[in-house]
Amino acid sequence: MSWNDHEETAHSCGGHLASITSNAETIQLVNNYGSGFFIGGHRPESCNAISPSNCWEYSDGTEWWSNWDINEYNKSVDDDRCAVIWSEGLWHDVPCSISCKAIYIFDDNVVMDPTCLVLFNDVRSIYFYYTD
Repeated sequence: MSWNDHEETAHSCGGHLASITSNAETIQLVNNYGSGFFIGGHRPESCNAISPSNCWEYSDGTEWWSNWDINEYNKSVDDDRCAVIWSEGLWHDVPCSISCKAIYIFDDNVVMDPTCLVLFNDVRSIYFYYTD
């Protein structure tokens, strides 16, 4: 599934793709789930490639924090608008259209109906409940 497909799926079930806000969260996710998955970071179409660092945002509106790998994000590659956690917890920017697993977050008060639980198992994504 693409980044947009994952975000729409999460949103329809009361969540979003994960917003990572610290090294500790990154380490916890990598230790528990590995790497190679979408998170909620993206660069909207309205942002140009000249100054993309000011444009990255999380799909749920959480304040932006990043952990880019060396030579990432690729300012020169305009199609690379979505963030993935890659090796050793470092981030890469990739085209949003690629197929990738994802990390979802849900507030504690979200009660998932069985349709959502089946859906998440079908897309082979990782999801967890987020506590404020």
